[in-house]
Amino acid sequence: MNDIVKSSVDARKQAIYNSYCIEGSEVENDVNNLFKEIESFASKYNDVMDFENAFQSSDLNKKYTDIFTVVASKCSPKAIETTDAYEDTTYNETSDAMYIADELGRPIRRQARQQIDDKLRSTPIVGDIMSAKQHIDFFSRFKKNKDEK
Repeated sequence: MNDIVKSSVDARKQAIYNSYCIEGSEVENDVNNLFKEIESFASKYNDVMDFENAFQSSDLNKKYTDIFTVVASKCSPKAIETTDAYEDTTYNETSDAMYIADELGRPIRRQARQQIDDKLRSTPIVGDIMSAKQHIDFFSRFKKNKDEK
């Protein structure tokens, strides 16, 4: 496997492990098994663009999105510690890696949030409450504009 392809797989893995407390949780084995599958899939590719295109259209992408949803609902988020940039000599490298992991994980987190919102909206009472709040928020904008004039 190409080093850049490996970095892409690792960034996806770090997007989960850097965001949520997975160690010792009930989903840790599922996450590890999924990444074994992804690494096996990625080992076939030497070009990162070929891998990314193939991954996006594969079932593994859906599994990754689904596991992210499960992790987001069952595991607690990690508290992000900040450090002084001048005290930490590896700050730039760590910062770059965290940025890449965050950017790769952003679409997956959005999909996970969307799936959770969709499930909540389809729940009879909760969905009605969310819909009512959305309408109240929408119409309150017009009232503010009217009061300002």
